[in-house]
Parts: sequence; structure tokens; C-alpha cells
Amino acid sequence: MKITHSHIEKYYPIVVSIIVLVALFIYQPIDKDEAGSIVASSLTIFSVIFGFFLTILTILKSFESNRAIKLLRKANRYDDFLKYIKKPLKCSLYITILSFIGIVIPDLFLWHNLLLLNILVFLSVYTLLMSIRFIQILLLLIDG
Repeated sequence: MKITHSHIEKYYPIVVSIIVLVALFIYQPIDKDEAGSIVASSLTIFSVIFGFFLTILTILKSFESNRAIKLLRKANRYDDFLKYIKKPLKCSLYITILSFIGIVIPDLFLWHNLLLLNILVFLSVYTLLMSIRFIQILLLLIDG
């Protein structure tokens, strides 16, 4: 199988997220004492990101007559573009819910050697990378 630009674009967020998680696990394991602050920070950051992407999605739906949106539709790429916003939107919602549960039930994140906290870190890195990718595309559309 030949690796193309679209493969790299599609899979780099998950690959980099796995690498970051493994590196953190090996070189700087997350301490149980840090779990509470990580969970609280995640709740704040990703609830804001969730709101931001929900707002952007609403605004995009209202700009159906925009030249860039018309070009995306003409090239049959509009649905792909919406996927780029829907994935980080969903992940930020999952992180917000998981963080809220972690605040309400703090002992849950101490279960099985911080498994849920590692999942939270993985989802956080993955969501941030997908968010960066979407924002880059959005800026190209605004400029173009």
C-alpha cells in the first residue's frame, strides 16, 4: 500500500496521540496526585472547545451562499469538511463528559492504574490535533 498525503492527513492525529501517550507513560507517568488538576483543566478547556466548534458549525450552516462553501460543494468535499469539524466536536464532548464524571466521582480515575486518565490524555491530544487541522482548513477558506 502506498502512503499518500491523504493517508497522512487522515491518520496523523491518532498516530501522534498514541506516541505522546506512550512517551508520557514511559518517561513521565501521570501521578495520582495530578489527576484532579488534569481532569479539572480538561473540563474547562474542552467545554470551551466544544462551544467554539458548535458555534463554528452553526455559522458554517448559515453561509451556504459563500463562495468557498460553493467551491467545496462543487468539488464534493463539503461533507469531508464537515467531518473535520464533527470529529473534534464529538471528542470534546466525550472529554467534557469524562472530565465531569471524574470531578463528581474522583476515585473513578484511580481505578486500574489511572486507565481513564490515560484515555483522557489520549483523547485530549487527539482532539487538539484534529482541531488544529480544522482551523488550518478554515483559515485557508477564509483567505481564499
